[in-house]
Amino acid sequence: MLKKTAIILTALAIVFTLAAGPALAAGNIKVGGLRVYPYLTFEETYDSNIYLLSDQEVDSWISRLKPELLLALPMDDFNLEVGGWVKWNWYHGDEQVILSRGTATSSGVILPGTPIVLDPSDQDSTDWGISGSFEGAFPGGLSFLVRDAYSQKWLVATQEFGPGEDLKLNELRGNLGFDIADRFRVDLDYYNNNFDFELNVERDRVENIFAATLYWHFKPKTSLLLEVDYGDFNYDNLDFQGFDRSNYAVQIFGGVTWRVTGKSTGEFKGGYQVKRYDDDTFQPDGEYGVVEGIARHYFTSRTNIQLALSRGTVEAYSFENPYYVSNRLYGELNQKFTAKLYGRVSAEYMDHDYPNDTTVLGVTKSRNDDIVALGLAAGFDIRRWLNLELRYDYEDRNSNFFIYEYSVNQFTFAARGAF
Repeated sequence: MLKKTAIILTALAIVFTLAAGPALAAGNIKVGGLRVYPYLTFEETYDSNIYLLSDQEVDSWISRLKPELLLALPMDDFNLEVGGWVKWNWYHGDEQVILSRGTATSSGVILPGTPIVLDPSDQDSTDWGISGSFEGAFPGGLSFLVRDAYSQKWLVATQEFGPGEDLKLNELRGNLGFDIADRFRVDLDYYNNNFDFELNVERDRVENIFAATLYWHFKPKTSLLLEVDYGDFNYDNLDFQGFDRSNYAVQIFGGVTWRVTGKSTGEFKGGYQVKRYDDDTFQPDGEYGVVEGIARHYFTSRTNIQLALSRGTVEAYSFENPYYVSNRLYGELNQKFTAKLYGRVSAEYMDHDYPNDTTVLGVTKSRNDDIVALGLAAGFDIRRWLNLELRYDYEDRNSNFFIYEYSVNQFTFAARGAF
């Protein structure tokens, strides 16, 4: 405990000592054409329900320290970036909880599992990640992007997924875009996501997603689009019931993008998705309408609003359901009160519908979760490279199964330096 406290106080001393020095903008470290961006973030959070339990809530103060380093090499038409970060998470408190994750019988009935006694400090962890990207553009409208990010993160214990575990995740993205004549453009995208869970190995999977989008610029600031996506979700292991959850999904979108003025931009697209499973004995196939939309409007140089909505399937893991259909609405208002003082308000609503009936302790019905999230933030830019922020976040999940319900309140103080 003393060691944790010493590290935290040292980090704060570094941040605030530098704040008293000369005002330097981030990115002032240069070695030839190479730009070096070091960052240091400290956060102190009070979390009212760290395990997301429906009852027996356990609260904790959480200290986080995250140094980051980004190396950038900008060129005339190209840019190369390499970065890395480490984040230490320390949970404080002495309240124990007995966590009992459900286990599945051959009929899919969820029963209480082996009890596990947890202290908040059992969630202490070290997360880290590295990333790199290379992008560029050629004369004639040809552009490309390659980005790869690898991370290892601790997933905090929950009633639904057990005592906590490490997730190793690799995310690769490639994009190739090119103009056809004056009014058309094609974007080709590829995503490869590799999930490796320490304990819940039945969730291990590799996702390969291919997307092709055709844009028609029928007006200078407005374009119509046609998009076709194919996603392959290959699970490494059978689930608890012996089923292979590997599947593929095909979806087609039509939509519009706009930049009506310098103050208003957005994209909206709607379409249809077909989802099919490889295992003939496991039949959660589905066909759904899908929607994606985002818009941002600047009322003034100090005030802007962002709105987003979506509907689509999400790979998940419950005993009877390998995915759910998510309907999401999101809104965010950003206000800059002075040159250094700003505020942010956000609200989010999500509805999660599971395609198959769920059985919990002898009760069988269709599972539905409604999630409401609210956020408030106030920040102060002490200098161009030093920021302080206070945040409040609230989330409530209301489910027709009591064990999946929870409410959580979080209060966070954050200090971030960019040197």
